[in-house]
Amino acid sequence: EHKRISQKIKKEYADKTPHRICHNLAQDATGALGELKEICAYIGSKLGMQTMAVGPIKKPSEALLKCEKKYGGDPLLVTDYCRASLFVKDVASLLALIEIVLSKYANIVKRIKLSNMKCDHVPLVGGYRDC
Repeated sequence: EHKRISQKIKKEYADKTPHRICHNLAQDATGALGELKEICAYIGSKLGMQTMAVGPIKKPSEALLKCEKKYGGDPLLVTDYCRASLFVKDVASLLALIEIVLSKYANIVKRIKLSNMKCDHVPLVGGYRDC
């Protein structure tokens, strides 16, 4: 399966190793973390949400391992350096959240991940679940 989203290709990456690119992307994510927290707080206040999680930033070593394991060594296909989890109580709240994201933040959000909606999704007992 070919991944449809990726990081922006920058001229400065041309002469850098995948490890160096991962390091730069992790630094960029660290700089974006404050804005992501503000966005989540805004969405949370609009929807009366009580639970959300922002971060942690993916480490360059983790990103390098992921790009080698999943993406044939292409570090630009690792797009989850800076991420957030927002927890909603019902489908109506989920739809409202998606509407806010698409109307206000579509230019900066790479993907909305709804793994629980996949037909082959089997949640792990007591483990990590995402939606």
